[in-house]
Amino acid sequence: MEISDTPTEKHIGFGSDCSMFADDIKINENEDGIYVPTVLLFCAREAVWKFLKDNCKSLEDCKHPREMPQWKDFDNIMRVHAAYRRLMVILSLLDDKHGNTMEYHVGGGTLLGFLRHDDIIPHDHDVDYYMTKETSKFIREHLHELPNDINLVKHNWGDVTLYKIVDMNTCMPNWDNGPIQIDLFDEDALAKWNEKHGSGEESWDWETDAKPISFVEIRGYKWPIPYNVGKEIRQYYDDKALTYVPFTRDHPIKHGTADGPCANYEKKYLLAESYQKDGFFHRQAKTTQ
Repeated sequence: MEISDTPTEKHIGFGSDCSMFADDIKINENEDGIYVPTVLLFCAREAVWKFLKDNCKSLEDCKHPREMPQWKDFDNIMRVHAAYRRLMVILSLLDDKHGNTMEYHVGGGTLLGFLRHDDIIPHDHDVDYYMTKETSKFIREHLHELPNDINLVKHNWGDVTLYKIVDMNTCMPNWDNGPIQIDLFDEDALAKWNEKHGSGEESWDWETDAKPISFVEIRGYKWPIPYNVGKEIRQYYDDKALTYVPFTRDHPIKHGTADGPCANYEKKYLLAESYQKDGFFHRQAKTTQ
């Protein structure tokens, strides 16, 4: 294949045919288990964002990336990340629909991904949002407005509950055969997570660390970024975090897929009733709190 001095959409595959890079799947993971970003990964990333911009313009009309013709050329991590991007766009559309009243921002590794990659970290397995309790409640109360393949689950830590927004038609076997999920950390849930999984030194004050929240335009969408970016990055990562070094895939995503739900997923964790038709889950109109 001839490569000109000036890259074009045809050459780098932005939103076009990723099949020309399909052989890259063979080198996406080296003998040490390191997930190596390839041209195919970048092609997939740009193609997905273009697809979402063209085909997910509202909550009422938001196609899933698995309908993309390029889907067949993606590996499992590219497919899972495509589903995550759609979930992120859906939350953004919900906020837009209601006058941008939601108080939330990207956090943790998701914030690092936006700073370093303008996207999800290539080997990452989830997405984290921090928000007020009022915003978490708002999302639960407006679940019925989201596409009907989307649901919420809740995870209880004693008297603290962490809610997660999920794509029911995805599968993460390492998460009890559950779907991919965006963690919706309110102040209490974030403090509890830090207590259970952090060093004990992490803290995040909504009034002084999160606010004022800025909106940065990336991929044609405005994403909420907290005020104290430096503190958030330093308390979870070292000073070299903004320089990317390819890493092993996060354990939960190694066997993940966005081609459909896990065969033995237990619906009892879902907040809204759902039913299965032709192998895919659909949310009932009525929700339970």
